[in-house]
Amino acid sequence: MDILLIYSTPNLGGAEIYALNYLSVLKDEVEFLVVGPENSFLTTEARAQGIATLEVPLSYPQCDITQVVQSAHLIERYMKQQNFQPTLVQVHHLPAAMVGSLLVRECDIPLLFNLDSAYIRETYRQFLRVVPNYVLGGSYTCQTYILDKALQTPERTFVMPGGIEVNRFPPVSDHTRSAARAALELNGRHTIIGFAARLVPDKGVIPTIEAFKLLLEDSEVSHRHDLRLLVAGSGPLQNELKQFAQANGLTNQLHILDNLSHDQMPDFYAALDVLVLPTRREGRPLVVQEALVSGVPVVATPVGDIPLMVTHGINGYIIPVAQNNHHHDPHLENIIDMVSPEQIAAGIKTILNEPQFRQNLIASNQDFRDEFDNVAQSQKLLAVYEQIKARTKQFV
Repeated sequence: MDILLIYSTPNLGGAEIYALNYLSVLKDEVEFLVVGPENSFLTTEARAQGIATLEVPLSYPQCDITQVVQSAHLIERYMKQQNFQPTLVQVHHLPAAMVGSLLVRECDIPLLFNLDSAYIRETYRQFLRVVPNYVLGGSYTCQTYILDKALQTPERTFVMPGGIEVNRFPPVSDHTRSAARAALELNGRHTIIGFAARLVPDKGVIPTIEAFKLLLEDSEVSHRHDLRLLVAGSGPLQNELKQFAQANGLTNQLHILDNLSHDQMPDFYAALDVLVLPTRREGRPLVVQEALVSGVPVVATPVGDIPLMVTHGINGYIIPVAQNNHHHDPHLENIIDMVSPEQIAAGIKTILNEPQFRQNLIASNQDFRDEFDNVAQSQKLLAVYEQIKARTKQFV
């Protein structure tokens, strides 16, 4: 089976890790051609795994019709040169979907549209209503939303939640924690809070560091804990974080680590006492899965599939939130209001004061490992490919 996979985004993010995880599992059973923008993270990593790749002049989020047509032409020419005849075209984000829609008409094959979350803009809704295709939800809440809003029919809607390579994230022990902290030039007496996401407003990194400052000023917390905050990620808010740290005298307590590699992430979680993700919109975040299988409690907002993974008071803390009215865009009813630093600080404080959170994670660790296992999840995607292929044959 041959699959043409087109991604619009050049950067490293959860969607790209989601793709790499199933590519690494299925590459011996499926022949992929991975297409992305020039110098994209996904094509670079796929190429390193021996998967065929092609880079085209796509851009995201802005993309004009010239780019779409040119990209489709380059892909079609490459496929003819390589005699690559895909069974279907799988796309992520709207620019890739626009390119894919041109190719499936030319090749007379189906289009499978990846959507991460229930955060779906009106332009995406219009595309789903007009262009006949299949939809693959990367989270259960995404699948539910698509069906509730009748954006696609049930028989054309699938779900394949993102999984992780669970063996890369062993449950944290005293030995692994000491080694991880030493690698980060920290020590055993520190209480370490972690944040891992792209540094953009919707992920809540600014309220997180403001909450961290509140905890440092809380005499009850500071008396018991020598706090450190580790921020893993990059993005447009990176300079603002550094300026905040300098202006508030936090340069010794706040460590901005930039993007960490796959190999570095297990040590990142091993060093933590708690992971914080006060995000405003989400699908099924891989960082929550990775933290939980590593034995790290999570403080997060109840968006996307997070409440399906984090049980309040058991393995983490769900931050109470309010729904946003969104007068500027009434179609984004799934995004929440920005969470206050006080709410985040309260969640972190709860976790730090109660050791049973980590004990509960140790007791339920195997359940999480089975649920999040990437190999099992990727087989679901293979089954989706097979179903679409079988249905296509019926109408040939």
